[in-house]
Amino acid sequence: MTNEERFDKYVEEHCKNCENKNKFLCDIRIAEIDGIIETKCNYYKRGDK
Repeated sequence: MTNEERFDKYVEEHCKNCENKNKFLCDIRIAEIDGIIETKCNYYKRGDK
């Protein structure tokens, strides 16, 4: 899986539930730590469904 695919999948699955999605607070980072690739947003806060 490429980083672009990881980014698109993260946006599709997580951004729709974030309470900051309409505030333009988005800082999605892809990092590899000890062979494990992690994708996360620094401003992600789970909002109400």
